[in-house]
Amino acid sequence: MKLLDERLYTLKLQEALVPRMHRDTQQRRHRVLSHQREIGQRLEGALHKLVDSDISLIRDYIPDVDRACRETWLSDGNPITAEFIRNVLVQRIFNFIAAREGDSRGNLETLARRRGIGGTHLTPALHHLVHSMSHFKSEVTTRYEIEAIELSKTESRARMVTQAPPPPREVGGLGITHSHAKPTQIPPDFPMYFPKELKARTAVILAEAVRKFQYQTQTLELCRHVISEMIPLFCEAVTTGTMKASMALEEGLGGMGDLLRSLVVYNDDGPRTGWGLSNEAYRLQQEARKSDEWLRLAKAIVEAESSRAQNSANAATKVENKANTAAGPFTHSEDYRTVSVRGETYTLTLQQAQMIEILHEAYKNGTPEVSIAHILERLEKKSERNSSRWQDTFKSNPKAKALVESGIRKGTLRLKL
Repeated sequence: MKLLDERLYTLKLQEALVPRMHRDTQQRRHRVLSHQREIGQRLEGALHKLVDSDISLIRDYIPDVDRACRETWLSDGNPITAEFIRNVLVQRIFNFIAAREGDSRGNLETLARRRGIGGTHLTPALHHLVHSMSHFKSEVTTRYEIEAIELSKTESRARMVTQAPPPPREVGGLGITHSHAKPTQIPPDFPMYFPKELKARTAVILAEAVRKFQYQTQTLELCRHVISEMIPLFCEAVTTGTMKASMALEEGLGGMGDLLRSLVVYNDDGPRTGWGLSNEAYRLQQEARKSDEWLRLAKAIVEAESSRAQNSANAATKVENKANTAAGPFTHSEDYRTVSVRGETYTLTLQQAQMIEILHEAYKNGTPEVSIAHILERLEKKSERNSSRWQDTFKSNPKAKALVESGIRKGTLRLKL
């Protein structure tokens, strides 16, 4: 058995994983902890989710390790054989898994130590890590053993055929035409974390898509069609807060990135790479991400996130308005020279009245914060007096300044209701 060029393999692995994997690990863990804080869950309940997130990341990066090992082996002119799979590739895959498992354990122990969590809560999470990793390793072993057995059979048949003429070359793979194209497949399960609210409608989209694109030679068209049809669903999920905008596009978070990968995986008829995609399937996945449909999805998600943020702001304003109404109505004379709020009455100068009118109009429109520059500009148009400071408006009547407060955004004012 030949030896793997360890130096080249290490360099390829570093190029594929560093620093992308470290950044991805931190981002995913941060999302889990942020979600835990948002729903008011104690850290103990989030430890299991951190384990699941770490294993999901390992699953996503195994294809990169697989590819780096195979490319290194092939660069020396070595064939991919069953012996290579069992004695070289699987060993590197399990080295990678062991390293990530140690990192996951260390992260759990560090978090527990920093937050003062005792062994009563940490131990179940560590047991979950061991159990989940054991199940995952078994899955990895099975996948690679299947490939090794298939390669062994192929090698055996090749040795048996000596004088027979070469068979006609059948070009398989996704997006490549051949005479015996296989039918397209619907993934049997939805990706992990896929929003349950979208499953029924997504199932209809997938069923209609495989009727329209019936063969695996049309997988790219299938993927682009599904991306286009899923745009309204993911936008709805983002707008309603069912999922965050980033989750809709990235892999490992239950969005379109995961659904796209599932479509490619279950319609991958190219030369197998054990755990990852075939080279052709990987290429098609990247082509789908470069498509016009993916760009439209990304733009639509950005708009949906903006809409969600605006809806949240409007809802907060309505709640605030109700609270203010309960505390005491805001009343004013026709020219705003006299206003009352919370039982206090204020007599205002002309410019003070104009400023309060500007702020009250904005408040009624649901956009209570107004830029100081805009206020001063409007005051200057209505008066011959010019001032560069809004505070100067209340110099003659400091008590009335209590009607105004700084907004959340820098350089803005709002009524203090």
